[in-house]
Amino acid sequence: MRDQDHEPLIERVAAALRAPVRVSPQFDERVAAAIRRPDPVPVRLWHWLAEPRALTFSPLGAAVWAAVLVVAVVGADRALMRRAAAPGVRVPAAVATAAPAAGTGREQVVQLVFIAPGAKSVAVAGDFNDWSTRATPLHRVSEGGAWAVTIPLPPGRYAYAFVVDGRQWAADPLAPRAPQEDFGIPNSVILVGHRST
Repeated sequence: MRDQDHEPLIERVAAALRAPVRVSPQFDERVAAAIRRPDPVPVRLWHWLAEPRALTFSPLGAAVWAAVLVVAVVGADRALMRRAAAPGVRVPAAVATAAPAAGTGREQVVQLVFIAPGAKSVAVAGDFNDWSTRATPLHRVSEGGAWAVTIPLPPGRYAYAFVVDGRQWAADPLAPRAPQEDFGIPNSVILVGHRST
């Protein structure tokens, strides 16, 4: 077949392609709305966060960011300590008060507080009571599961742990850990008559 034989066919196809296409008005509105609508904020934020970036720090800039981080951590720690010292707030930590115990010149009253909402009993065992699980029981002080006891102790360093329901041993979550663990039990430590930080 020659090119001349194809010309009428090509002309008919070209004319059909040049003809306007009729589209419903609803289709135009949907396309326009989809173009105008921006991505939701979380999607844009995710794309911004996921976009690769090169970060460079000078030694001075890294030192400034490290200082900002230290200030933030210290500030948060001090805010927590102020909140813990507020009246009526019970914190699961050992607190040695400065008042001497009645009848002694050197002992100080130590208050131990532990949070155990589902416990039926809580006691404290330590080197101050020969690790007895019954000698120093805590008393429930709130419906929220706070248990507390106050005991007079002479100045010194004491290791202790809480015993929940007579069988589960637990360290004080906010007190420093003792460096050694007796029989695999995590112990806490308190200094009486010394300033503890």
